[in-house]
Amino acid sequence: AHRLDRLVDQLLDLSRIEAGVLSLARDWIELPALIADTLAKFEELHGGCPLEQDVEVQLPLLYVDPERITQVLWNLLENAWKYASSCTSLKVEARNVGNEILIGVADRGPGIPAEEREKIFHHFYRIKRDQRTPTQGSGLGLAICQGIVQAHGGRIWVEDRPSGGSVFRCTLPLPAMSYLE
Repeated sequence: AHRLDRLVDQLLDLSRIEAGVLSLARDWIELPALIADTLAKFEELHGGCPLEQDVEVQLPLLYVDPERITQVLWNLLENAWKYASSCTSLKVEARNVGNEILIGVADRGPGIPAEEREKIFHHFYRIKRDQRTPTQGSGLGLAICQGIVQAHGGRIWVEDRPSGGSVFRCTLPLPAMSYLE
């Protein structure tokens, strides 16, 4: 029942994203606190999975929908946990880069083949090798992440982790000065 409820929620989110009507309840947040809260809840649910943080403490405030950004972070963590074998350490990073905040979730899993890196953000897409494994997934999580990040004016992508695995990165733009006045 829980899995079916989550699938329905994901389909509704995806429908709103595709229709361009995803509502954002923006508020000012401290990203380091949001990341710390999300990691604490994730660790509570998936105890025993080592989590590392590399988050700049003095990040500027962001004007985003905290629930939606938490959803993105949670989806990326859950994918890393699901697809990285034997729950090797996961790493979350966040830093200020120019006029945006860069967030990354890294794992030590098998990585994403170069020819599938764009496709994994399409709805219902699953990597060919994962279609033959018992790992459950609907192929909606990354499409939803992309829609949420883009609704905030950012972008999302995946790249190889130099020491093995993948790093999912996304950017969120810093608020324009008009918000601050």
